[in-house]
Amino acid sequence: MKNQLLLPDEIVKKDNQIIRTKLEIPGVEGARILAALISRIKTNEPFNPNKIYSIAVKDIIKNPDGHSYQKIKTVCKELLKSSAEIELYNDTSEEDEFIGFPFFSAIQYKKGIISAKFNFLMEKMLFKLTECFTEYSLTEYLQLSSIYSQRIFEILKSYSNLPDKEKIIPIEELHKYLSTPKSQITNFGLFQEKILKKAHKEIISKTDFYFEYEPIKGGKGGRTSPVTAVRFIFSKKKIEPVKEKKEKEDKEKTAKNNNKNFLAAWNCVKSCKGNCDTLSKKPNKAACTICKTKNLLEEVLKKQEEHCPSEKITPQKTTYKSGGIEVEQANFFEILENKNE
Repeated sequence: MKNQLLLPDEIVKKDNQIIRTKLEIPGVEGARILAALISRIKTNEPFNPNKIYSIAVKDIIKNPDGHSYQKIKTVCKELLKSSAEIELYNDTSEEDEFIGFPFFSAIQYKKGIISAKFNFLMEKMLFKLTECFTEYSLTEYLQLSSIYSQRIFEILKSYSNLPDKEKIIPIEELHKYLSTPKSQITNFGLFQEKILKKAHKEIISKTDFYFEYEPIKGGKGGRTSPVTAVRFIFSKKKIEPVKEKKEKEDKEKTAKNNNKNFLAAWNCVKSCKGNCDTLSKKPNKAACTICKTKNLLEEVLKKQEEHCPSEKITPQKTTYKSGGIEVEQANFFEILENKNE
């Protein structure tokens, strides 16, 4: 892995309850500080409310400057209010139960050193863990540059040892875990592009953890049905068919977009007859690129001459300014190139 931070390869260990839930953490830096402080807890260490755990800012941020230190101070203030939220649903009671678990009882920031005391509520969540917990490399975690990559990494790590090597997470639950922006909750396509794909790419390229995923749709509407859950796969045997399916879908999507842009470029050339200035609406850049690389104007002129020689299309002269001098230009491709500069 490239650009690793200078920190020992320590282990972060958490109870699954505070991983598979909603967390209130101030961004990437806050998550890194929290993970680094948790990694200082030794295996089988008993909880001591007065014990202080410390880390150096230089271990969290590479080449920190004055601005970085100021930002860390602000993050530390916000970390003091950070918590894990757990909701318990009771079938026999009219009311469900909500519990908030603050991570720290105190935080100090002084001369580049962050020191903290863990809240007593963290005793069962971070100390002397023997079952239902997840552990991962702090060094790998610190490579992740997005809060969504960080959360997806530890959430999926907590499920990666399931017997069937896969986990289906309902979409509502996944949004809760990630605190997904409202604009993406109702638009899975946007959620997939902005969060899932980017997190997947970063995690498999910067850590040793590999997984694939595929959306699961509900209802009987076929492709138009809404996504109701996401299936995450950790088994190499199960990953291959999912990976092949995604690659096939990506190729089909690319081909569809290429065909759409080619048609737009073709219609554009036929309508403007080589004179881009006559267009009331300019085509997209992809269509312009296809037009130039495929010599579409020459193709249109050739087709027109073959089928209607008496109505042959000829490029119109266009006047444009180049370096303050007006120039007449009949070459469609040079005109197009000047328009794109």
